Amino acid sequence: MSVYSGRKVRNLYDVEQAMYQFQKSEGKAMPARQSNIGNTILTLFLIIIGGSCTSIAIYNKHEIFVQIGFASIFIIGIVFFCRICT
Repeated sequence: MSVYSGRKVRNLYDVEQAMYQFQKSEGKAMPARQSNIGNTILTLFLIIIGGSCTSIAIYNKHEIFVQIGFASIFIIGIVFFCRICT
């Protein structure tokens, strides 16, 4: 059995054509990531608001509001982290 019987025959291209074929085939390999700047800014805004309210509650010694503030920041962080990972 010959070694050559299982090989594919490929055409030899010049440099420009080979680069074009490479870009065409590799460009489809991974789609470009979409940037979700709106979600990022919204989450950052919510964390700033929650952090500010928590800081004011700590300064005024309102224990319930401090716990609510930390819980909200934690939940916002978890939701944002889960959206990044998917």
